[in-house]
Amino acid sequence: MSTTALLTELTATSVSVSAGNELNTYGTRVSSGGRVSLQAGGAANYYAVYDQTNNRDDSTKTRSFFGIQYSKSRSSSSSIENTPLVTRLQSQAELVSNSGGDTLLQGTQVSAGGGYAFNAGVGEKARADARIILEGVKTTVQQSRTSKSDAVVWQTLTNSGSNTETLALPSFAGGGTFSAPGGISVQIPEGNFKNQIQTLSQQPGMGYLNDLAARKDVNWQAVKLANDQWNYSQSGLTPAGAALIGLAVAMATGGTGASLIGTTGTVSTAAANAAFTSLAAQASITLINNKGDVGKTLKELGNSHTVKNMIIAAGVAGVTTYTADWGRTVLTDTGNTLVTDWAKRSQAYALNTAAKGILSGSNSSSDWWTVAALGLSGEAYQYQAGRGADVRPGVDRADPVVDKLDNEGGLYRMTRVMVNGVLREGKNIGHNEQCMSIVSICHGTPISNALNILPGFNAFATLHDGWGEWMAQGKTWNTATNIGSMPPALIVNYGALLDQYRYINARRK
Repeated sequence: MSTTALLTELTATSVSVSAGNELNTYGTRVSSGGRVSLQAGGAANYYAVYDQTNNRDDSTKTRSFFGIQYSKSRSSSSSIENTPLVTRLQSQAELVSNSGGDTLLQGTQVSAGGGYAFNAGVGEKARADARIILEGVKTTVQQSRTSKSDAVVWQTLTNSGSNTETLALPSFAGGGTFSAPGGISVQIPEGNFKNQIQTLSQQPGMGYLNDLAARKDVNWQAVKLANDQWNYSQSGLTPAGAALIGLAVAMATGGTGASLIGTTGTVSTAAANAAFTSLAAQASITLINNKGDVGKTLKELGNSHTVKNMIIAAGVAGVTTYTADWGRTVLTDTGNTLVTDWAKRSQAYALNTAAKGILSGSNSSSDWWTVAALGLSGEAYQYQAGRGADVRPGVDRADPVVDKLDNEGGLYRMTRVMVNGVLREGKNIGHNEQCMSIVSICHGTPISNALNILPGFNAFATLHDGWGEWMAQGKTWNTATNIGSMPPALIVNYGALLDQYRYINARRK
């Protein structure tokens, strides 16, 4: 919003103003064809006022593909200009200003055809230390431009601008005198004194500076003026990009922490693995944000946040592992679980939610809703699939075609593959049928294998296939229900994965 000062104008054949105490003007215009007399028993202050002009322009652009937004950019340009409006004293004849106290001229413009006289410390209330103060006024111009772009996993922020100040001194046309028992105080821009006087005195109305430079009662004050410019850019991973890196690191480092320190207990193993995964994820994200600068990355990893994050990750993993079997029965044949005690399972969910929120420093309702919603996604996934979402790719099956899913308590679940004595998710992306074309999306085909590499995508297929079998048994499985059930399956799946891995890079607030 811009502001404009309202000024007073006084025009007459002759002007005479007398004040028993102070005489103050604020950007006033005094104009006379005759004599101008300004008398103040106390101080005489010829002030300047300021106009402010503000301009701002904001714009937002988005890019999408088939209705899916993949890029958003926002830019903002602004300028602020503060312009002084000084008091103007104009007379075709003589102009006299007398004050008992100080006389202050803030950038005042004086023009007197018959000459001017500014006298301080005169009259009945004269002060022996009264001064004449010639003060400059600043014009300030601030300009800035900020832009931010987000492209799914990468974001860039740029900011440029300038801040410039110029100083305008009082000007006097017509010739005249200055008299004050306390001397004269004059502001000039910072710099070499002789050069400043030589340059300024050549400007219209500024010749008086040469006269003042020869006097012994003048106090020269240097004024520092701003002349700043900046232009910087910062880029790095978006929260979504950091989450994907965290999932990828978790996929690559599962089980490493426990093997490094030799833990064997269930809870301690989970805590060790989570702590190591947290460190690896932070290292990867920091290295990417620092564009490969190893030295800067190591320096940032050495701060207290890294240790706090590892403690958060280990603490959350320890609590959730401790409550993993509350209200659940483990089926010995498949290793899957069934919820058999909902009251006990609800207690586990409540305890897990409290631990995640407290350890990560959740301090707002939105923080707690996020923690609770992601935890609920994890519970929903394991209820249907019988095990937690696995961020890793599925492994090859001896036979890519899965003819029949396991029916466990009315829930249909994909069978797993035994690899070196450990159950792993098989490749589950695509149809459970024989594929007749290389471009078909069926288990183990090229397209399926390509999608299988994406972190967590095979876990989505694991969940969705279970839903699909349930609908097929109910005679409701068709193209519409197949496609229509994919979005909720994606939401539950990646919510469950975030519930597992968001705390490896959590920063306590």
